Amino acid sequence: MRLPTREELRYHGSRWAWVVGLATLAYVVFPSSATNVELLAVGTPAERDVIAPFTFPVNKSDQERVREAEELASSVKPIYQYQERALDSAKIAMHAFFSSAETAADQGGAMAILQVVKAQGFALERRRPRTWPRAASDTPSRKR
Repeated sequence: MRLPTREELRYHGSRWAWVVGLATLAYVVFPSSATNVELLAVGTPAERDVIAPFTFPVNKSDQERVREAEELASSVKPIYQYQERALDSAKIAMHAFFSSAETAADQGGAMAILQVVKAQGFALERRRPRTWPRAASDTPSRKR
């Protein structure tokens, strides 16, 4: 391996001096503020308020911001938590209701079932029976 000559060092050194000089100038002119920024993980809340180091205008009226906040709040999916005690009590109540309704049906028919339903706390609505229009084939034909 041979060492470079002075002429080669001067030639390549002058070419690389520009690169080092431009990198130093960019570092001085555009200082990095990334050293004091904490990176937050996606989905985790910040431990303290994150405040922008500059101000910016919000070109929306208060009504628009409230409307957008309500739209976002209505789009949130609910979080369900499984509670085994609630499942067990619901199963017990369901089995008790159906067994008492079955016993009432065996003993007294529809009125006894309605009494069981009212006793269990269900509200019953009285509705008029729906009348269906008669089909043409249901009407008696009159032949003379």
